[in-house]
Amino acid sequence: MNAIGSQFVLSNGAREALKWVALVLMTGDHVDAVFFGRSFGLLSEFGRIAMPLFAVVLAYNLCGRSEGQGIAAIRRLALIGALAQPFHAWAFGFALPVNILFTYALGIAVYYTWRRSRWAALVLLVIGGPWVDFQWSGVLLMAALLGYFSDRDVRWLWAVGAAMVGLCLYNGNTWALLAAPIVLVARHVDVQLPRWRWLFPAYYAGHLALLAGLRFVI
Repeated sequence: MNAIGSQFVLSNGAREALKWVALVLMTGDHVDAVFFGRSFGLLSEFGRIAMPLFAVVLAYNLCGRSEGQGIAAIRRLALIGALAQPFHAWAFGFALPVNILFTYALGIAVYYTWRRSRWAALVLLVIGGPWVDFQWSGVLLMAALLGYFSDRDVRWLWAVGAAMVGLCLYNGNTWALLAAPIVLVARHVDVQLPRWRWLFPAYYAGHLALLAGLRFVI
């Protein structure tokens, strides 16, 4: 354990605020992608911030939980990801890579596999990465953040940094890096917001269904 890692605290309200910020940014990006071909640059660029914000919130919420609870989270994400995938493919016009819920699920799986066998975790990362959104960088970021918050070991931050570099290369820009100062500011925020456990996955599937339907109608 490291003192720096052990002092990183995000209140319940801060995590919910980050989730809402990420939802708004993600929605703007998806609307721009589906209906305007990403012609509104800022919407898509700000949207790059959403993925790491969601990863931070999910990783923090899972830290300190048992492995069984982590596996349950993987199942929930995979189930809702499977339900959302047809709408994701319909809205964006491609089936692969699959949607971000599978990225988060795979990242969690990589972390728990790492605790048992590092070689098996690396194999899972290498083989599974190409098939999910944000590919290896997204999976590694989820796994590394979960490792950092769970183990309170700053050595995981090297993996977080590597994943963020990969994320920027994948996106073709550095907008995702703005997630870091947003999270650091959120550490000092303690607003009173209710925690809705199923908000993100339910909203994710629902808004994709709406976008796919609207695209068909239009």
